[in-house]
Amino acid sequence: MTLFERSGRNLVLNRYGRLFLERAKLVVMQIEKSKQEIANLINPSTGIISLCFLHMLGAKLIPSLLGSFRERYADVRFELHQSSNHELMTLVSKSSISLEELQEEPYIGLKSSCGLSFTINKLFETTQIQPKPYFR
Repeated sequence: MTLFERSGRNLVLNRYGRLFLERAKLVVMQIEKSKQEIANLINPSTGIISLCFLHMLGAKLIPSLLGSFRERYADVRFELHQSSNHELMTLVSKSSISLEELQEEPYIGLKSSCGLSFTINKLFETTQIQPKPYFR
């Protein structure tokens, strides 16, 4: 289908070209809108954090972490998944995860007063992993 017609020395859009142009503008607007929506979702100040955790952490530790985090980043939303160890491993399609695999992942740390914090930090130190702290 021809989209242009010659008008003297110039090319101009014909009716098919104008129709195509209008639709193309809408497509570009939708692409830009989609890119912005994705950027908003992954923005560390306004995005969504998907957090999976063991049942034993859900009673006290996770609410404490989320409360502290939300004080600083009120616009961040959370997807919470409380599960057993087996269910969590199924979510990531693996039977185990090495600490090295977490090297590039943003890290939401524990308060130093938390007993588990000492253990986790010791593991990082032993394996020479330096997580990217996102929040402590």
